[in-house]
Amino acid sequence: PVVTWASYPVVGGDHVLLHGADWGARPRVQIGGASLEGGALSDTGLVFPFPGGEERILEGRVENERGRSEPFALNVPTVWWLQGDGGDSSTPGGRLRIFGRSLAAYGKGTAARTRVWLGERELELVQTDVWSLDARVPADCPSGTYPVRVSNGLKGGRERYDAGTWRVAPPRAVWKSDVFDVTDFGAEEND
Repeated sequence: PVVTWASYPVVGGDHVLLHGADWGARPRVQIGGASLEGGALSDTGLVFPFPGGEERILEGRVENERGRSEPFALNVPTVWWLQGDGGDSSTPGGRLRIFGRSLAAYGKGTAARTRVWLGERELELVQTDVWSLDARVPADCPSGTYPVRVSNGLKGGRERYDAGTWRVAPPRAVWKSDVFDVTDFGAEEND
């Protein structure tokens, strides 16, 4: 079996959709110490219930009579892109926005703590949800390029997941500072 995509974030009571192929006649999902029969099955889709009641990061595989898939993971923070108050960079004292999935806990009542690091500095979070994070870059942050790491705080995962690199730079001028005297180009005063 081959798993190419998994639906998440998920908590107990949710169902997971795996996209892939070669499920076989009776696929089983091995995940979190549980062995589950696949539910709804098509050529490219396999559905199964997320085991347990609490939201956590789990790794699993699909097995059938011919073998087993490579591992897939659920609820891992996955970063799609970064954006700063300077567009392709952040300014000292500015913002860094992170977009993706499972960036913060999805389930209600979880004690998971979402965190973001720029280099070795943990950033203050202004807003968090499953799909985006908004963090404040410290005003004393020197210009440079830094690794960005995130954590959604769920059990079963690593402390930090790589989110790419990001540049901190001084603000750029929005308007050009050039001044032109139109009379130098043929305009006449009071005409």
